[in-house]
Amino acid sequence: MKLAVPSDMSDRGANTGSKVLLLNSSDQQQTGRSGYPAIIADLRNAEEINVPRQRCDSLTERVGRKLLRTVAACSWVDISSFRLELTARRRWAEFDIVHLLWADRDWCLIDRLLPTDKRLVGTFHACDDDFGSIIRNPRRLRRFDAIILMSETQRENFIGAGVDPQRLHVIRHGIDTHHFQPGRKADDGTFRLLHVGSYRRDFDVLYEACLGLTDESNIRIQLLTAPAVAERFSALPNVDILPRLSDEELLKAYQSNDCLLMTATGATANNAILEGMACGLPVITQEVGGIPEYVTTDCGILCDPESPSKLASAIKGLAFDRDRGVAMGKAARQQAELLDWKHVAVLTDEVYSGLVGP
Repeated sequence: MKLAVPSDMSDRGANTGSKVLLLNSSDQQQTGRSGYPAIIADLRNAEEINVPRQRCDSLTERVGRKLLRTVAACSWVDISSFRLELTARRRWAEFDIVHLLWADRDWCLIDRLLPTDKRLVGTFHACDDDFGSIIRNPRRLRRFDAIILMSETQRENFIGAGVDPQRLHVIRHGIDTHHFQPGRKADDGTFRLLHVGSYRRDFDVLYEACLGLTDESNIRIQLLTAPAVAERFSALPNVDILPRLSDEELLKAYQSNDCLLMTATGATANNAILEGMACGLPVITQEVGGIPEYVTTDCGILCDPESPSKLASAIKGLAFDRDRGVAMGKAARQQAELLDWKHVAVLTDEVYSGLVGP
């Protein structure tokens, strides 16, 4: 799939001077170099309000969250989401557009509180099969003047909820290609693959594929995931469990591997895939969700999501055809450059421009 990239970065994306208020309740995962809020640095005339997302430990907080979710638009909201909207309410008179960066996580009551002369934008990240459990009242989506999606797989649910198709914009997730860059790899004959993350990963298929590769002494899989998950893989002789890594250590892990391996039960965008591609790694993954919109056949291998044997075969094939892997890695880097945050920001600014006119 070819990605649309603005042809002239000097004048496209200007939002005609309208002021944009960006709302985000971030946690550690979303504030890293690949988190969606990274777009903020490249948006024009935009200001962020950030309320850190915190655990609800006290009884009062837990009860408050339960009550909030009975009236909030989305089931993923937390107390921090409500605080975010209250903070924004004190400021939104100064702005033309209010943009919820993680609408499926932070959308409480803003559609009912925001004055009608203010434009409302929401970016939705969740998988299409989560839509029904997250969006409690789909009719309320119609208040959004623009909705940004990570993948075409999300579109049908929003149209089914009555959203005007003209208000839907698929702008794919970005990546920091200045930080994530290719590096030198060891040339010792071992083919190394890196698998990163825990959320919506298909560890059953991954385990069976790793098990089927135990006789391949030149193939090793590095696994960076939650300790509870890693324990399951600890007895496999071809799997190396990585500890929690800093940003710089994670970068070196990508750079020192030969391939990004990703098994997923669903996805719109996938940060680990984008990080690996930016580091010049070919991708072996499954054909699920929005992944094929990011990983082309030039830069990756898309496998049957229910076949560990086909995943293992793809790994062996690339391990024994290093030239193909190198070519795919170069194509992966080129694909990632099309998704650099500066391009994503221009496309997002164009959405803003369409809301306020010339």
